[in-house]
Amino acid sequence: MKPRNKKQEQILAMSGQLRPLTTAQKQWALTHTIDNYALKFKKGKAVCLICGHEWGAEEGMCRCPHCGAKVEVKATIQRVVRERSYFNIVTAVKDFQVIRMFLMIVEFRKGMKANPGFVEIGSYWIDKHGLD
Repeated sequence: MKPRNKKQEQILAMSGQLRPLTTAQKQWALTHTIDNYALKFKKGKAVCLICGHEWGAEEGMCRCPHCGAKVEVKATIQRVVRERSYFNIVTAVKDFQVIRMFLMIVEFRKGMKANPGFVEIGSYWIDKHGLD
């Protein structure tokens, strides 16, 4: 963004003060914004895509015995699953309320923990008068 007035210059200077996502925020996004699956293969074993744990399970909803996540067990031959989701974080910087928008891209592989990546795609800066 190229600042065109003093307010935009102020916002651009404050945008460098924004904190990165915390571990708790990343974990919340991983557990609440995407569907959690366990993949069941031909040999009858199901693999949790969140923690990579393998156990015997039937199709349908169940809990992973290792991480406790509620997962939907699906029969498949697919070994890699990629999911995307958007989420917002609301924070405050000086006199502004900031709504930060993120894209989370998660790659699930059989036998491995979930590998999420986070990209900030934009932010709204709202002052005390409701203007951005």
